[in-house]
This record gives sequence, structure tokens and C-alpha cells, in this order.
Amino acid sequence: MKKRFIFAAVCGALLLSGCSKEVENEPLEITLAYGKYAVEYTGTLEDGVPEGAAAITGEAPDGSQWSAEGTFSSGKVTDARVVSFPMELQAAGQKYTGTFEGEVNGNNFSGTFTGTDGFMYHGDISDNCASGKGKVEGLAYTLQERDRQIEGIYSGELNNSAITGSGQFTSNDGGFIYEGGFEDGMLKGAGKLKDNAYLVSFTDLDRVGTYEGDTIDGLAEGQGAFTAISSENLQYTYQGGWKQGLFHGYGSRTFEDESIMESNGNYTEGAYDPNAQEFFTSLGTLGAFPYTVTELAENFLSQNDSLFFEHNIDDYSSFHDEEFSYKKFEKNPGKFGDKIIPLKSLNVTQIFESDFGEYLPVVTTIIASDSSNLYWIYYIGSCDNVYAGSTIEAYLLPMGYGSYTTVIGTSRAAMAAAAAAIK
Repeated sequence: MKKRFIFAAVCGALLLSGCSKEVENEPLEITLAYGKYAVEYTGTLEDGVPEGAAAITGEAPDGSQWSAEGTFSSGKVTDARVVSFPMELQAAGQKYTGTFEGEVNGNNFSGTFTGTDGFMYHGDISDNCASGKGKVEGLAYTLQERDRQIEGIYSGELNNSAITGSGQFTSNDGGFIYEGGFEDGMLKGAGKLKDNAYLVSFTDLDRVGTYEGDTIDGLAEGQGAFTAISSENLQYTYQGGWKQGLFHGYGSRTFEDESIMESNGNYTEGAYDPNAQEFFTSLGTLGAFPYTVTELAENFLSQNDSLFFEHNIDDYSSFHDEEFSYKKFEKNPGKFGDKIIPLKSLNVTQIFESDFGEYLPVVTTIIASDSSNLYWIYYIGSCDNVYAGSTIEAYLLPMGYGSYTTVIGTSRAAMAAAAAAIK
């Protein structure tokens, strides 16, 4: 009777305290994050429920194996590291199927997701969505760039599943490559862009070409190069400053046809807007009459811009070069250009007008002579009462020496001169 009482007491104590056992590769259904999975379990069971440190292996839908090592509490994984864990992930509006490797803490994951199509995500995951700050590689994305939708691949930072931070986007055809800032999937902040179909909206027309350079919020700003075809079907390249998608600041526009003038100097909102030194130096790149501006002339033009654009004084005597000699100039043009030479009687052999853009008035070109000396003269503005055969009084700045070809094919040398006044 006494032995039966002891046995019953022991059995009752066991029932009250629960049953604990160690198992190896035990088939079980466990809870990991927000899902239930059939696994083989190695570890401790408390009343048949996983508890404490354990290792598990499972089979993915494609037949591959995944594994985890960590801690269980009341049958649920609380803290573990998983390898090759099957998962569906949502990131930047896209859904991906793949595997995860990293840490699990409750319902949250932190590690690396690898998609079956090469997509990768590094960071936190909550409820199968990229969460917090992370990084992606190979994210299929359609970028809205002004009026264009560009399909391509994004690699870079995410913030709460949105494309925000620093990254790189490359179009599927390779014609659009951007590296820099993003915000909610849009180009934001500073970046670098290479675009084979970049749109520049000038005042009077739109031009599409190839751009490579700096951007702010997706628009060209800073330094960059733009190559396009002009309205005359001529290829040109602009290299220099940009602001809000337009040429702005110092820049240089050169044509594939080297006989066309280079437009070097200041640009304002897309239009060529040079000072006197920049403009007369650019005129020297014209194939019809090439010349190089002397250093003295460059300095004088820079310091006396209004003399040539506004023609706003009547008395030029304080600028006169009383010792000028054409023969001395021919011998060494570099010694001249810091003073104005007054010529009282020049005979005009040719005269024509040209339009150089929005910020420049008409430019008059005059070929004139006094006895045996030739002058190729540029005057900013129109000379309404001057024609071929006219005799003029001119106040000229000698800029350099050049040559041109006459209508009968002979070569003639002439002084290149900027006119402060034509009378």
C-alpha cells in the first residue's frame, strides 16, 4: 500500500511539471516569423513544443534545403540565423521570389535577400517588405524623367521600400546612365548623367542630343557637354556651364565643321552672351579669316567692353596710339593692341552683315584699305550708310594678323581689327 502511494505521487509530479526530451531530426511544424513550416527539428521539446536552442532544416518549394540555428520560445523562433530561407519580398513596388540569409528576430529579418533573377537586397525586412534603410542591386524599375518613361535597372539605397538616397540607374538599352541622389523614385539632388536623348528647351526651340555631365534634380547644372544637330543640319558640341537644363556661364560651342566660328564665352539661359574679349576672340576661329588675338588686345577688350558694344563715347583721343605703324604691326603684332588707332580715310571694298544670336546685335564685317594696307574690320552693330565703295573714318583696335582668300582665289593678308567707331 505504501509503494503504490509513492508511485502515484511521482507520476502526479511528472504530470504537473511537464515532459522534456531531446530529439534529433524530429519532423515538426514550427512557427518562424509570420509563417508555419514543416521541418526536421534537433533540440529540446517541452510537452512536444520546441523550446530553447535548436537547429532545423526545411525544404523549399523548389526542393532545395534551407536551415536555421537559434532559440525557440513556446514553439516559435525568437532569435535565429537562417540560410537559404525561401521568401517573397516586396521592394519599390516590385515583388521578388528568392532566398534569405541572415538574422531573424521575432517577425523581423535583417540580412541579404537574393532573387531568382539576380536581384539582391541588403537590409531589414518586415512583413515581407523592405523596411528602413537598405541597399538593392538589380532592381527592375521604370524611371519617370520629364515626359519619358525609361525602363532599366536601379542599384543603390532604399528607405522604407522607396528608392531614396544614393544610387545608379541604367536604362535597358544603355543610353541613359545616372548616378547620384534619388527621392521617392525620382532624380533628386546632385548627380552625374549620361543621356543619349537629353532634351534642352531653348527659348525658341527644343533640341535633343547627347548630354554627359552634372545634374541637379535631373536637370543639367554645373559642368557638362551636349552634342546635337543644329537647325542647319550641322553637328555641334557645347562644353561648359549649365543651369536648370540650359547653357549658362562660361562655355564653348564648336562645330564638326571647323570652318564655322567657335562660340567661346559667357552664356545666359541657353544663349551666347559674350563680352567683347570673348566675342572677338571667337570671331578669330572663323574659317573665312582666322586670326589670334594678341595678349595686349585681349586685356584692352576686357577692360573696355562698352567701347565696342555700346560705342558710347565721341572722343577717342585718350585711347589713341600716335606711334602706330602698319609695317611695325606686320613685323610684330604682339606689341600692339593696347590702344586705338584713328584712320581718317579708308576705302571700303566689301561689307556684309551677320547675325550671331539673341544677345548680340548684327555684326558688320568690312574689308577696307588705305593705299597698300588691308584691314579686316568687325563692328558690332549696323553701318546703315556704309557700302562697298564708301570712304569711312574708323577707330580701330588692332587684334592680330590673318589672311583670307579673295573671290578670284588669291590669298591676301590683313590686320584683324575691332571697331570702336565707324563714321
